[in-house]
Amino acid sequence: MNRILSALRDNISNIGKIILLVIFCIFIGLIISYPLWKFATVSPELYTIICLFLIGLLILFFTIKFIRKNTIKKNIRFFLKVIIFLAGISGCIMLVLSEHRFFALLCFLMMLILFFICNLCLYEKEAD
Repeated sequence: MNRILSALRDNISNIGKIILLVIFCIFIGLIISYPLWKFATVSPELYTIICLFLIGLLILFFTIKFIRKNTIKKNIRFFLKVIIFLAGISGCIMLVLSEHRFFALLCFLMMLILFFICNLCLYEKEAD
């Protein structure tokens, strides 16, 4: 009987902890999200600028971390791929918006070909 009561007490305790954790998460979520929502509705321009600045800092952080971790050849290949991707996508978007869909398709295919050439030219064998 003691074991049953002990197991029941442990289960009720665990359920109580889960309920408290859910309440805590909801409370913290409201504390964080309400001021952000209020700030976004009161001053959307400033909110957008701050969010873009923070995203830029995050991208810069991961870029620096990537550069420090990898070799020069891998860094060049990565940044070349990023430049090819951004140029290709922006070219495709501009061509589609100016109603030149066929040329947008050609631009997309050229982007894929340049990706392939970049991988072939800057291929680096991995050491086993």
